[in-house]
Amino acid sequence: MSDRTTFMNIKTQGRSGVGSLSIDETTIRWTPRGEDASTGRRLDGKNVSLATWSMFGKRLGSCCIYDKDGEGKMRCDGFVRKDREKLADALKKCGGGNHTIRLEDREYSSAGLCGGSVEFEESRLVLRPAAGMIHHKSNTEKTEIGEEEDVEATKRIFEVDARHVSQCVLPSGIGSKGGEPKEVTMQFVENDAGDGDEHQLVELRVWVPPDAPIDNEDLDDDREPGATRLQQRIMKLSKMRAVTGDMLAEFASD
Repeated sequence: MSDRTTFMNIKTQGRSGVGSLSIDETTIRWTPRGEDASTGRRLDGKNVSLATWSMFGKRLGSCCIYDKDGEGKMRCDGFVRKDREKLADALKKCGGGNHTIRLEDREYSSAGLCGGSVEFEESRLVLRPAAGMIHHKSNTEKTEIGEEEDVEATKRIFEVDARHVSQCVLPSGIGSKGGEPKEVTMQFVENDAGDGDEHQLVELRVWVPPDAPIDNEDLDDDREPGATRLQQRIMKLSKMRAVTGDMLAEFASD
């Protein structure tokens, strides 16, 4: 008989209502409440490389599960803080053989920031608070060598997977340097098969200072504007083949 761990009242992305999340030695399965298991979602543990754990507020725990290519395959919400160790133990046993799934803690900033520094982790674009954006003394702590470290700066503001970007363009520049791109507009693949009550991110606009470094890159005098360099990185990581960027129509913002 397999060793199975079950969590109740769990919601998964793309489905309304709650259900149960069951993890055994080979499978991760979410089953909607009152329905057959065949209507839920199933992942083979051997194809999963990583799961992340995040707490939002004091009560809501969330887990994201990634495949071996680093692509998010399932997000589950509705855990409580004490579920963290139980979930980690269950994932360690899943996958069969010598393959184990580690549960990594991932913190998100709740400081209300809308800007920061851009980094790339495999195919994921990650925005973190820039150095000096947080000045509260309570957000610092001593490192091993006695220096103060900004704890908030190690967290994430948000992240998006570039492989889910369906369009990435540079709107016309505005300001003293007319025509210089300062924004990157990303559009995302819409999931028509998802539940009608599920909110989806359709478009995201990012303002990029012209001289901003992207992913801690080295800058020189002949560099392209920051927005151009960011768009090029996203294009390279996404599944898009080419984007002409030609404008079809433009409407006044007012």
